[in-house]
Amino acid sequence: MNVVEIEGSASFRHALALSILTHKKVTISNIRPYDNPPGIKDYEQGLLELLARCMEGCKYTISSTGTTVRFSPGTLSGGEVEFECPTSRGVGYYLEVLIALAPFSKERLELTLWGATHVPTEQGGDPSVDALKDCGLPLLNQFGVIADLDLQIKERGTGPTARGQIFFTCPAVKQLKSVNLRDPGFIKKIRGIGYSIGLSKDMVITATRSAVDVLKTLLNDVRIDTSVRAPKRPPTVKELESSGYGLVLTAEYTKKTHLSAEAHFSQGMSPADLGRMAALRLLHQIKSRPSVPDFLQWVVFLLLPLTPNRNASFVQVGELTESSIRFLRLQHQFLGVKLGINEEVRVLEAKEGDVEKEEGMGEQMLVDGEMENESGFETDGETDSEDDMIVKVKRDQDGEEDSDNEESDEGEGSDESEELDEEMGVLQEDDNGGSDSLTQPTTLTVKHVVVACLGMGMPNFGKQSS
Repeated sequence: MNVVEIEGSASFRHALALSILTHKKVTISNIRPYDNPPGIKDYEQGLLELLARCMEGCKYTISSTGTTVRFSPGTLSGGEVEFECPTSRGVGYYLEVLIALAPFSKERLELTLWGATHVPTEQGGDPSVDALKDCGLPLLNQFGVIADLDLQIKERGTGPTARGQIFFTCPAVKQLKSVNLRDPGFIKKIRGIGYSIGLSKDMVITATRSAVDVLKTLLNDVRIDTSVRAPKRPPTVKELESSGYGLVLTAEYTKKTHLSAEAHFSQGMSPADLGRMAALRLLHQIKSRPSVPDFLQWVVFLLLPLTPNRNASFVQVGELTESSIRFLRLQHQFLGVKLGINEEVRVLEAKEGDVEKEEGMGEQMLVDGEMENESGFETDGETDSEDDMIVKVKRDQDGEEDSDNEESDEGEGSDESEELDEEMGVLQEDDNGGSDSLTQPTTLTVKHVVVACLGMGMPNFGKQSS
């Protein structure tokens, strides 16, 4: 059995996932050697334990200093698995890996996880279980994983004493399906969930209304449900530490692709600001018209080479995150494959009759009364009002990128809200009285990446001898 050696903890989850699928041992060294204390964190050790429970014959060792992990994968067995996740990271940190690996199990996986289902960005930034349900499961559907695929959110939880619970089931499949996700189609509806844990429902209702006010300028079919777990008695100090509220929004396209964005409570942020932030983050995702959200880029890159042999698959994503770039390098190290990547840059002019200038594909397209369609919203054959141009948000090109969901966003409370206003440049105060109005940028720079790959077939490395 081959041994792959990597350094650092930035691609810890990616290395374990690729090790399991290729049945290659991996040694991860120099894990936070200068931290105090050095070595792996409790959530990384928890992930090792969870993966070991999902496999037969898996072995791993951790050095005395915790700075080196040697992982020898077994065979994904599936079956019933229960695990209590350390609350230092969200349940999404663990579930994301299992969503990518579960279809390759010997039998159906029935997974129960307890922990923090929703984690504020400054505490880790892991995708919430709602976002993974809305986007991760439809992504597996695209690859042919359909029957018996389900994610039930039994209870939501946040904070250090969170006791949220989810139940994930995924069938074992014999073969994935090739995909063509180049064009996501048009957005037909926006759905969402506003949750409140241990707090008054008034805050989440205010946040919900604020988000709807922004999104209704784009689309009429917007609905955000609420899930409130109000305290039955005065909360204790520990219960207050595990209270919070937030919004998770999902845009569904006509071609059954989904994008998601979320915002969670942080100290000093008003409910109205939180709702507006969640809506603008969704627009930020929509801007480049990807077929998968940024946090699932690495999952789709993992699945592309495992589609039927010699069949070509395509997917359109937003700008590659640092996490995805690291994964692609690691994927080449494990599998020896290189995905075809072509970056496309489009500049859309706001005036009718102007030309859309496109780099990458070399094609020029006229923009004449169809600019709203370039943003991906259904118009039913009619040209929408100028307010629909809100989608042409101007993003700071130097903004932060996700780093394997480990780096936290800087700034919180009112500072974060002010930074969002400055970055997105979409809403501003009316001269009359304080209601939000829309500004219309003259141009929109759209960047996305088209990834192509020839399939290699399902992994059969487990049959190799060690």
